[in-house]
Amino acid sequence: MRLLIQWLDTMAKDMEKFRGDLYSEGAAKSYRLTLQLLESGIFKVEDSKKE
Repeated sequence: MRLLIQWLDTMAKDMEKFRGDLYSEGAAKSYRLTLQLLESGIFKVEDSKKE
């Protein structure tokens, strides 16, 4: 989960560099929104390992 959050943050920062390009601005907003959803705890990630 931590790696996913880091990836989303990195992608959002990279997309934010291209101001004025509608695709990049939209992508940055999507990455930020997904990041906010994950950090809000709305999705509970359980350890999938079963012993």
